[in-house]
Amino acid sequence: MLVFFDTKDLIEIVERQTPLSAEDFGRLLCARGAKLVLTLEAVWEFLPRGYRKATWPQLVSRLDSIPHVFVRTIDIAPLEFREAAAAFSSRRQPSSIADRVLVDRWYDTFFSKPSQTFDEVLAKIRLDSYLGMGLTEQVGLVVGVSNDRGHRQAVRDRFDAILNREREFFGSEKSYNSFRYGIIQTMAGLPDPLPEPYEDFIHWLHEDASRVAGWRVAFETREEMRNDLTYSPRVGDASDLIRLQLLPYVDLMTVDRTVGHFLRQANSRLELVAARRYGERVHCEIGSALAALN
Repeated sequence: MLVFFDTKDLIEIVERQTPLSAEDFGRLLCARGAKLVLTLEAVWEFLPRGYRKATWPQLVSRLDSIPHVFVRTIDIAPLEFREAAAAFSSRRQPSSIADRVLVDRWYDTFFSKPSQTFDEVLAKIRLDSYLGMGLTEQVGLVVGVSNDRGHRQAVRDRFDAILNREREFFGSEKSYNSFRYGIIQTMAGLPDPLPEPYEDFIHWLHEDASRVAGWRVAFETREEMRNDLTYSPRVGDASDLIRLQLLPYVDLMTVDRTVGHFLRQANSRLELVAARRYGERVHCEIGSALAALN
């Protein structure tokens, strides 16, 4: 069983020890045979800022004590699309990519060639003894480059500009054209070409959301954001969308209330084109998530 907790919920448990301590949370996961999913973004955002910055070793040590696995969210969409393209060409359903996004170490979540690249770095700076280091030591090597709020605001502004541009192209209505645009835009960032005939491939993806499950959850939620003309992105919303790609691959997830609102709207359509009830896995309140674990 895999569970993903939003950063704000991890801070409540690990730093503020409420509604239960990190130690008790770890015991709860062990009792259920569950593990916490950690991503690059989740750990970055968890790190304390400002006057609290000096407390990071203690907090990361607590986080490390909770049974966990690491996931490369950056790989989810590329792996889903490559598998989908191969399945389309072979006239079969795509296989799950769940096991292929799991990695052993936190720093494997952000290097392009995880083990080889970082091991080479360690060798160069003669830190071979750190190859088996825990999460606290891993974070310690890079904590000085943690993203600040200015960077996150810039990400928010770019996301806002993209949504406004797409509103000009597609209006505020959901359409096949916007889905087609999203597929082509995503595939354009991959080294693999669209399989031929590519219009048939796009239609094949559109008729069954499970074929690129993680990407589709994030896309449909993003569509709801675009369609709501009163919505203006907040700092962190773009990162939350990336993490929504995890939803098909975890058993329980907590999300920000605003993102959860759009996800619930998207879920009604996803249930029509995917044989999964993703909404049952999502919680906007830490209490309900812990109750579901119990």
